[in-house]
Amino acid sequence: MFELSQMPILPGANQEGRAPQPVSVEKLNTVGVSNTAFALHEGDVIKFPEGTPLVVSQKIRNSADSPVAYYVAVERNGKPSWLGIGILTRRDANGQPLGKFQAKMINKPSFKEIYEELAGKTIKGGSSVAHKFAVFAQDGTRTNETRERLVPTIECDGWSL
Repeated sequence: MFELSQMPILPGANQEGRAPQPVSVEKLNTVGVSNTAFALHEGDVIKFPEGTPLVVSQKIRNSADSPVAYYVAVERNGKPSWLGIGILTRRDANGQPLGKFQAKMINKPSFKEIYEELAGKTIKGGSSVAHKFAVFAQDGTRTNETRERLVPTIECDGWSL
């Protein structure tokens, strides 16, 4: 398992009000936002450790009503890293899952159940596919704009959905 001291620093962690907060695995019973920090990249190999994961939460913005993203400690390409767990259920601007993997995970009632299914397993970042995503203003409100981004597919490594 991982210790907080050996983990990389999350973006924005030094900004007032945005320091990551260790939380219990029970927090994964809720659904956080899909922040793209520490997402999956083409060729990444992510191993989910067995047992109780190290989980932190981080506000997206420094405001009382800011949504929260959850990160779990994983092994990424053989080194300790975070994974923004929201990418496992990420949707495009029209609310459609990004791929088969996300479509299956969206049916789980919580991130905790997703993590329990993935514990001890490995996923890989496959080929990138273009998706349109909503654009949000600084205050967090969704605009009418979209932007296209390339996002790798999530592949199961040695197991199937």
